[in-house]
Parts: sequence; C-alpha cells; structure tokens
Amino acid sequence: MTIVTVETIFLNKRVLDILERLEKELKKLNYWKNKELPLSCYNSMEPFFMDKMELHEWLQFVLIRKFREIISCESTLPSNCKVFPYAFEFYKNEKAKHMQLLKIINELDRCFSDN
Repeated sequence: MTIVTVETIFLNKRVLDILERLEKELKKLNYWKNKELPLSCYNSMEPFFMDKMELHEWLQFVLIRKFREIISCESTLPSNCKVFPYAFEFYKNEKAKHMQLLKIINELDRCFSDN
C-alpha cells in the first residue's frame, strides 16, 4: 500500500491541472486526435518516440495518458520531467504559434524540479 503525503496530493493536483491545460491547448492548435494511433507507433526506443510520432502525438498518447493513469492509480509520478528542451527545439521554427504550448510544457517540467 502506498502512503500518500500532502505534498503528493498537491503535486498530483497541480499536474492534473497542467495536463488539462495541455489538452486544451493541443485541441486549440487542432493537434488533438480522436482516433488512436496504430500500435506500431508505440514500438520505439527513441526518446519521445520521435521516429514514430510527432511531439503533439506523444504528448497526447503517451505523456498525458500515462501521467493521468499514474495519478488515478495513486502510483508515484516520475522524479523529473524534461520535455521542454525537446519541445523548444521541435517548435523552433514556429515559436510564436506554439508559445502557449511551450509555456505549459515548461510549467509541467518545473513541477518536478520544484519538488
């Protein structure tokens, strides 16, 4: 049985709030997909599945889904999260269009560095 601390409860709430904002921003950018990706897209050894998915697909189908699952099962979130450097590089030619998305990703990363 996992002991849940007050700090864990606050972190989980903060992460869930950020994930909700991340989902809304992906929808606003028309990146959110209503159809599941083919199973072959999940067969990757690359960080962020960069050889099989666009970053926004990885955010939706891997990061958001996994973090929500971890929190709902009352498991432990990872001790760090470093998506922003890759996102910044991925969207380097379209920073203005993706500024809000980048801010949300950076906020998610900071959740873990603040703890």
